[in-house]
Amino acid sequence: MKRNIKTFYTLLYIVGFICFWLMPLQASGSIKLNGKRLSAKDGLSCNTVNDIIQDRDGFIWLGTPNGVSRYDGYQFINFTNLSKNSGQKTHHSISQLINDEKHGLIWGYNPSNILCCFDLETAHFSNYFDKENATLLKNRFKSQNGMWLFSGDFGARYLTYSNGKFHATDYTTKNGKLIGDRQLQMTEDAKLNVWIASDKGLNRITPDGKSHLMLKNQHIITLTTDGNHIAVLTDKGDAFLYDNSGKLVRACHQPT
Repeated sequence: MKRNIKTFYTLLYIVGFICFWLMPLQASGSIKLNGKRLSAKDGLSCNTVNDIIQDRDGFIWLGTPNGVSRYDGYQFINFTNLSKNSGQKTHHSISQLINDEKHGLIWGYNPSNILCCFDLETAHFSNYFDKENATLLKNRFKSQNGMWLFSGDFGARYLTYSNGKFHATDYTTKNGKLIGDRQLQMTEDAKLNVWIASDKGLNRITPDGKSHLMLKNQHIITLTTDGNHIAVLTDKGDAFLYDNSGKLVRACHQPT
């Protein structure tokens, strides 16, 4: 009995000794976080911030109701004229920012469905505004090569930006590039094909801009990808699995 008690206290002593020496090591390895409040008093364009992103150079961009602010860790630079054309009407409010590291662009989205773009190379803003379709192009999808705007009343528009200009390509039922334009969903696979699902079927848009019809007369309710495969589910419970070259790998019916 005495031996057991002695052994117990010996183990307790060893554990206590180890903990005593580990505590300073844990303390020295801890991370200390410092916070700082920034507001309009510090140069921010507005105290209301709708979105925050970080660009490839480490700058912090903040979308506000009064334009866009860029923070370098020391001070703010504010952009309120988001149009390259000084005579064009300026729309200040930015509700969403999207970082395009591949092309060095910062995309900004306005509540009035106006898209602006900041070119990190030229340090200029340009905005894209289609008066006829502004209320229609209210949804967006950022692919690796550009920006997609779409809605159920229009179809889809693919936008790229280079040399200070926007370049647009429309994919609609009217021009025959989409099988359907209602209840659109988009995803992109590892080979940069953009898949567009609708209530009428499925299209695959290859990087060269060509549209390929994959499914016809199928109301697609779910579209997803792991990069190499694209899974599709219809409202009737039919499931289809494609590879990113467009080949049908498997098809089955899911019980309801």
